[in-house]
Amino acid sequence: MTASGVNASAGASLPDYTKLREYLIATVTEDLGGTDLTPEKRRLAIEDHLKDALARTKLTLSDSIRADLIRDILDELTGYGPIQPLLDVPNVI
Repeated sequence: MTASGVNASAGASLPDYTKLREYLIATVTEDLGGTDLTPEKRRLAIEDHLKDALARTKLTLSDSIRADLIRDILDELTGYGPIQPLLDVPNVI
């Protein structure tokens, strides 16, 4: 996500977005650190924990920003980070 996308859509600066992202990653990592789950169950557990952590922040985010943030973090924790969307495209290899 670009800085301009964050500013225009969420009313937040890039440092605010980065802090939120780091907080969510730390929270989920701490909550699920010692669990032994299959990759699919781990992804679902991370997604559930992210949604709960976002709700606890009581921040008002648009649905698209919220979905992008969750997808970005899921890709970071369970995939290949920023290149994961490219890897998910069937014709890209």
